[in-house]
Amino acid sequence: MIYVGIILLCIILAGVGYFFGYRSKGLMRIKYLLDVKARFAKESEGARRLLVGGSDVLYSFDTDAISAKTKMRTVNFGLNVGLGMGFLLDVARKYAKPGDEIVLCLAYSLYFKPSYDIFAYEYYRMFQKRELRRFSLKQQAYYLLGNLKLNLEYKQKQFDLAKSGAYVNVQGSDFVEQKNKPLVFPDAFGSTAATKDLEQFCEECAANDIKVYVTYPSNALF
Repeated sequence: MIYVGIILLCIILAGVGYFFGYRSKGLMRIKYLLDVKARFAKESEGARRLLVGGSDVLYSFDTDAISAKTKMRTVNFGLNVGLGMGFLLDVARKYAKPGDEIVLCLAYSLYFKPSYDIFAYEYYRMFQKRELRRFSLKQQAYYLLGNLKLNLEYKQKQFDLAKSGAYVNVQGSDFVEQKNKPLVFPDAFGSTAATKDLEQFCEECAANDIKVYVTYPSNALF
């Protein structure tokens, strides 16, 4: 019985240590990307263009080239679809200012997945623990274990990062087998927490003289 108690105590201590101390390499990468993008956005005095979405935006839009071509500072706020719609909109909300334009290039899954998804939980666990109140205890347990599994499997890829926050010099694609699979859509579509967040975001931007364009997911380099 004593040994069982010791084992349970070790499991509890390991869980507490992970929760408060472990730094996921994948989320550290996302934090680094966000810092680069935010810094580039803040350097501009005039109106900016913010391209917002998941990693498809990160890979698909050479915003250094777009800035040079259009003469308007364009920031690539592509991060990761696993953060969820709400998280990505919060990023845009934080850095947009009157006169800006925002292009929301949103993956289809963002519309019906949780507005604050698995990587949003991990980001908040590491950097903003107060925001964990967005999740129920059941969701927290689920996402904690889910991130633990993903962290064990994580492999960092290396790409050139433009000063505007885009991945550049990317050639071709190399999906791991478990990710190379078709999208699965719900049988019926309706209003979700994510779509409600999107509607509210668009209303806020309209009230603050910020133009918003909602478009298709990106699937090619620009």
